Amino acid sequence: MSETTGMAAFLTWKRSAWSMAAIGVLVILGALGWGLIHPAGTAASPVVGNPAPNLIVESYGGHQVSLDSLQGRPVVVNFWASWCAPCRQEAPTLDQAARRLAGQVHFLGVDIQDSASSGAKVAATDGYPYPMGPAKGGVPPAYNVTAPPITFFVNAHGIVVGRFLGPLDSASLNQYLQLAGGSS
Repeated sequence: MSETTGMAAFLTWKRSAWSMAAIGVLVILGALGWGLIHPAGTAASPVVGNPAPNLIVESYGGHQVSLDSLQGRPVVVNFWASWCAPCRQEAPTLDQAARRLAGQVHFLGVDIQDSASSGAKVAATDGYPYPMGPAKGGVPPAYNVTAPPITFFVNAHGIVVGRFLGPLDSASLNQYLQLAGGSS
């Protein structure tokens, strides 16, 4: 085999390798793009369509709030943690909606997988207009909360009508509030 033929074969092989690598990168980017367009928050949950399991939040404000006591208005139940970056991303959206919908929709923040001091610091520093704290006795298993943020939407009759995984934006929050019977 001549040196020219060997070099041509090597260059062909090199071009093919780069082409395959580029195709691999495009497949990965396509999958990531699909994931961004189709958020995980649309997945079904066994608790959706059923009565919301009661939970009691030990508010950082010093009082207890039970989910059952909030029936009569829609409720947004947000599971969060101080160390969770997506939770911090969605915090302004929840804060603004809670202020805008005060008297129409209840909001309840359930601090999970967190230290009491870290959660209390975030709640005090950011000044949320709704009760926030850890769940007394833990989170009922029916919620199947594995990592924050995850938000459940409960209608005025205590039925879970929606679940959203990941950080909420205003459009998603408004869509789920409409399902719960809350104004958007």
